[in-house]
Amino acid sequence: MGVTNLEKFESESFDVVFDALCIHCIIGKDRPEMYKEISRVLKKGGLFYLNSSCGGSEHDQVKGFANFDKNTNCEIRDGKPYRYIGTEAELIKELKDHQFQMIRKEIIYRNGMIGNIKVLAKKIP
Repeated sequence: MGVTNLEKFESESFDVVFDALCIHCIIGKDRPEMYKEISRVLKKGGLFYLNSSCGGSEHDQVKGFANFDKNTNCEIRDGKPYRYIGTEAELIKELKDHQFQMIRKEIIYRNGMIGNIKVLAKKIP
């Protein structure tokens, strides 16, 4: 079982789903599936806490990566996508596209490092 398949859990069985810094490791077509499953297991009006890397291709640290695909915003390791480092706007759009309403947002950048975005979002019925 992974975050793209939460069949072990009944629909609308959680009040809160918490991302413990794993979503940036979900790549490509798995991202929409992950959001669908999170939405499915959340109760109506349930909360989703996103805690992810952010920055995108224009961020200083990303520019320093030896292998970064600007088309997908993915760091590449051993020839494969390793982690997704989307921009703030891209991450917020993903939430909206999957029926989440942002309640609160915080972004922290430290010493030129990739940012960390924390978003509290509510599932829209």
